[in-house]
Amino acid sequence: MAPPEYVVVASGVEVDESSVESGQAYTFVAGLARNFVLVAGNQFAWESRQVGDTLVRSYYRPGSAIGGRAALEAAAASLALFNERFGPYPFTELDVVEVALGGGAAGMEATGLIMIGSDYYDPEAANPLTALRGLVPGIAGADVLQFTTAHEVAHQWWFGVVGSDPYREPWLDESLTNWSSAFYVDEIMGAEAGAVARDMFMRLPYLEVLARGDQPLNRPVDEYGPLQYSAIVYGKGALMYDVLRQELGDETFFAFLQRYYADHRFGRATGDSWLRTLNEVAGRDMTPFYEQWVTEATVTEDDLPPGGPLSEILEAGLDGALPLPEPAP
Repeated sequence: MAPPEYVVVASGVEVDESSVESGQAYTFVAGLARNFVLVAGNQFAWESRQVGDTLVRSYYRPGSAIGGRAALEAAAASLALFNERFGPYPFTELDVVEVALGGGAAGMEATGLIMIGSDYYDPEAANPLTALRGLVPGIAGADVLQFTTAHEVAHQWWFGVVGSDPYREPWLDESLTNWSSAFYVDEIMGAEAGAVARDMFMRLPYLEVLARGDQPLNRPVDEYGPLQYSAIVYGKGALMYDVLRQELGDETFFAFLQRYYADHRFGRATGDSWLRTLNEVAGRDMTPFYEQWVTEATVTEDDLPPGGPLSEILEAGLDGALPLPEPAP
């Protein structure tokens, strides 16, 4: 129940709204949901876009229309891309909501609903590298609003449909989700923008930790410090998928992702089931790859894909000059 002037957004589909003495009563149905989240406010505007069988809505606050439309575009484009390359999104609605998340958080996922931090709805704040526009090719890849929106949309696959233990094995959803965001940038903005996104959101944070020694990818959340968690789970783990794609080739790599999605649909994946699926699709024992990237701490900079333009800037002596945002959950 909410005051009549409020807009109420929630996981699932609204099936009833009725007036009662103290306001408006809402009924939502959210089948096969990992969680249920509700956001309400009395100032939301919204726009929508149909993507196949799914209605995508973007809700934003006064003064955030440019960011709200950018979030809608990113959500619609990433949903269409992931439908094609990973497997079909199983729900008929997806809501994107501007929320004052605080604490430096860029976004947060729920089944059928994603929240994006208000800080990034300002076009200038969305890209902290705007001062380098015209100097660095593909600088649009540093856009935090678009990257985060694609990240949270990817969580509909890697969390919402394919469940896993976010405490004991956070890499299973977060590493693949962060790679999916970079893949979105590749496909929608181009390879130069994808290289910038990888530098900013994956490679540079990981290199900062790797300089003091690698860490395993499969640790529980509380065995990492804040810097290490971001660098390893969102950085190393995402880069691992680029290396895996190179090793398998596109046909087998995307067959693996599609099989992983289908086999774990509305179930729960583990590191063991991830490796088992990979072995089956690859047609060979991928345990050495798994051990190097997941269970051991033996990756070196030589094992990583080549860096992009931001890596080149830092190597030229501007270390510490680039503001790197915190990853989205």
